[in-house]
Amino acid sequence: MEAIVAVNKKNVIGRENKLIWNIPEDLKHFRRKTENEIIIMGRKTYESLPRGGLKNRINIVLTGNPERYKEEEHSDLYFTKLENLEEKMEKYKEKKRIVIGGSEIYELFIERYEKVYLTKVYNEEEGDAYNPITEERLLERGFKIKEREPIEKSKKTGERYEYITYEKI
Repeated sequence: MEAIVAVNKKNVIGRENKLIWNIPEDLKHFRRKTENEIIIMGRKTYESLPRGGLKNRINIVLTGNPERYKEEEHSDLYFTKLENLEEKMEKYKEKKRIVIGGSEIYELFIERYEKVYLTKVYNEEEGDAYNPITEERLLERGFKIKEREPIEKSKKTGERYEYITYEKI
């Protein structure tokens, strides 16, 4: 299992169920890493998406009330309780499983990650959702930095960011 997360200098991942930065390059990076794979998210993350599930991916939404979303389900979008997650992923064994948020969902699977793709955003905006996958916790669990790209500046917004890939050794 893998995770992909964008976080700022204050360890914030969002505010009021939205991102607090605009980095088109990071959205493309996210798409490259997750396309054609299984993405696992919580209900709040799902509800924050502008058009529901993300195309070209198998979307699995963890919720305490999957029945509420039965009419939205289709071949690339599933709603399930945590205890039924493995069953939902069963027919997609060849695909990576990538957790995309939010905070509670990242925390649920922290012991299972083999790789974490982290985008570090160099701003200090305040928020109400925080990243539980801190560098300290990763290092404690035997992760090392596999790849670290140079700090970039968004051509569109001027926001500074970098990509860091952690891998369990």
